[in-house]
This record gives sequence, C-alpha cells and structure tokens, in this order.
Amino acid sequence: ATTLALATHRVSRAAASSPNEKVVFAIMGANNRGSQLAKTLAKLPNAEIAYICDCEENAIAKGIAAATSAGGPAPKGIKDFRKALDDKHVAVTHFLDANAL
Repeated sequence: ATTLALATHRVSRAAASSPNEKVVFAIMGANNRGSQLAKTLAKLPNAEIAYICDCEENAIAKGIAAATSAGGPAPKGIKDFRKALDDKHVAVTHFLDANAL
C-alpha cells in the first residue's frame, strides 16, 4: 500500500507540473505485487511503465499483460534489471520481492 501511495503521489505531482510530463517506471518482480502495481499504474494518465523485470518468463508475461490492461503500450520485458537502471528516462524503480524473502 505504501509503495502504491508513493507512486501515485509522484504521478500526481507530475500531472500538476505539466500535462506532457510522464513519470517512467521500471518494475522488478512481476508475479503478484508487481502485476498489481502495473495494473494500477496503467490506469494513471501520467505514468509510463517502460520495463517489467523478472527472472521468470511467465512472470514477465503476467506483468506485461497487467501493464497493458488499460490499453497502453507494452513495456519491455527483461530478465536483467540493470538494463532498466541504465535507462536515463526511468524515474522510478520498484523492487517487489516474494513474501518469503
């Protein structure tokens, strides 16, 4: 809940400063919480999900499906999250790990 609140706040601030400004996200860990976050962010007009990162192909597919659920463009699915960290357009990175960790 805290992660979602912070992400929503950041997107709201971007919307207030400029209608053309988007907050670009990379989501690491796409199975449960990551997919839920992607689905929520996909509904926000000033949010763009650029990357879905996970070590499992099925989780990447699940995250991409969630990210495109509102009709937006598909993010890149990657296994090595360092590629997302190298992207200068990414403003927010979310690391969502399993409850067991």
